[in-house]
Amino acid sequence: MSLPASLKAKIAAETRAKPSPTRQEQAWRTTMGIAVGVAVAAIFFGSGAGPTMGERAPMFVWVTALVLVALAARTLIAGVSGSLRGSVAASKRIAVMPYVVLGAIVIAYAAEESLPHSFAGDVPCGVKTMLLSAIVGGAAIFARRGTEPIRPGVKALLLGSFAAAVGATMVFLACPLEEPVHFLVGHLGGAVLVGGVIGGVAVRVIGTK
Repeated sequence: MSLPASLKAKIAAETRAKPSPTRQEQAWRTTMGIAVGVAVAAIFFGSGAGPTMGERAPMFVWVTALVLVALAARTLIAGVSGSLRGSVAASKRIAVMPYVVLGAIVIAYAAEESLPHSFAGDVPCGVKTMLLSAIVGGAAIFARRGTEPIRPGVKALLLGSFAAAVGATMVFLACPLEEPVHFLVGHLGGAVLVGGVIGGVAVRVIGTK
């Protein structure tokens, strides 16, 4: 299917005004972004922060982590693919899935007996989720800056969701608690908040050189 003349003109104008990075430059940025993500995960887990099973069933923990990592990989692939590939609606569905999984964890834990809840206990997991996601998201934004003049909003949504899924997975593995309110506030709440912030930053950065 051929592109409308108006869209072709917009693409041509954006290309003239903001030339995309060269293949070599983009490869270097992507390599640096991946290196940052791997280094953050290695430091986090190498410091003894995780994984911690606690009272949780190991199979439940690892399957959930695997699903979140798979969703992170899928959102990253969609987020770095060509501007005109795939539909906007499909991209949005992909971006939402990590939060659906985290919400399902809350439901799975809801059957457990709830102890008296202290919101102060949610702060460490929320802060860790936001910090780790912000570092990984910052690396992804650095790698993709100036590469998306056509659909910056959709790609920013995907990159924000990718970073939140990575941070949520690491903190999920390190947290032994089963309390549903804790996961709702400290984990799901932290992931949604940082995903939105990263997406907001990304939409301003990836569309400009």
